[in-house]
Amino acid sequence: MTKKRVLLQTFENLKARAIKHILLAVLIIVCFNCESIQTKPKNEFNLKDRIKQGKSILITDKEFNSPLDFTEITEQILINENILQVNIKVPVTFKNCVFKKPVIAYKKGSSNEVILSAFWGNLSFIDCVFKDKVNFRETIVYGITNFTK
Repeated sequence: MTKKRVLLQTFENLKARAIKHILLAVLIIVCFNCESIQTKPKNEFNLKDRIKQGKSILITDKEFNSPLDFTEITEQILINENILQVNIKVPVTFKNCVFKKPVIAYKKGSSNEVILSAFWGNLSFIDCVFKDKVNFRETIVYGITNFTK
């Protein structure tokens, strides 16, 4: 073989190996990204973030093992002396859910102020089971309210 041909063949071999290494690196990155996506719990999302983003809430067949406190979801606005209001401006619907801990839309704060919730869209709990306290005292709903079994 000529020297030129040997150099050309060596260059082609190096180029082929470099391409294989690049493809292998890309494949490894893709596999790790897919693995991290698959390990997230099913139905995981942040209710507070979705409400702040103005997205309607529809949750079905979920079991809640921690309190659901609407008074902590958005900013508390002073509407009167010792009365704060949380405005939830999207429709909120729960269907066939189980709430094992309290559901709170009204409470007294640490300084004895009242914190209440105002829902600017529909509020529905359809076929839901409440196994702990539920407090919607003085809650304002400007849409349709539905607590049906």
